Amino acid sequence: MDHTELELNSFNDFLAWKAKIENNMKSKFISYSTKHINIHGVKYYYFRCHRSGNFMLESKGLRHLKILGSNKINAYCPAALKVTEHTDGKCIVSYQKVHVGHQNDLGHLFLTADEKENIASKLAAKIPLDNILDEIRNSISDAGFQRVHLLTKKDLHNIEKSFNLSSNSVKHENDGVSVDMWVREMQNSENPCILLYKT
Repeated sequence: MDHTELELNSFNDFLAWKAKIENNMKSKFISYSTKHINIHGVKYYYFRCHRSGNFMLESKGLRHLKILGSNKINAYCPAALKVTEHTDGKCIVSYQKVHVGHQNDLGHLFLTADEKENIASKLAAKIPLDNILDEIRNSISDAGFQRVHLLTKKDLHNIEKSFNLSSNSVKHENDGVSVDMWVREMQNSENPCILLYKT
């Protein structure tokens, strides 16, 4: 197995390095336990390949599995990171590089938070979905093909929903709260149209 250790100046440097290797390797490392702190104040963080583990069907409904299948490979992938953050801020990273049991393909990656925010700002500006998709697909450069270039309208609708941009009338995901907020807004407007509202 290909194992590497390196020292970085801060946890932010580690996060930047992690984002870079994830981008280069077309993989993602997720935290699988809370950080541990020993009596000397040293913090330990553990990350593993996001494809490692078993797929568990959460319901008995009729929902179909994604076209690409589950991200989980129903096996253990040894690729992992162990980060030791010392009290002076320095981080020692133990990096197991080798992925086993799956291909590192873009289809099983997630969009980054920055990519989602960028797309959400375009959706909030009411830019047509086809224009957003065309702009993103035309942005393919020498840097290579990224997960964002596989964007679909379904992804855009999911981002729209997660940022609550899909409707001006929906104020909150809970219908009762949404109606209550709408009623208050109407009561405070110039021409209140609410005659009776019972909670």
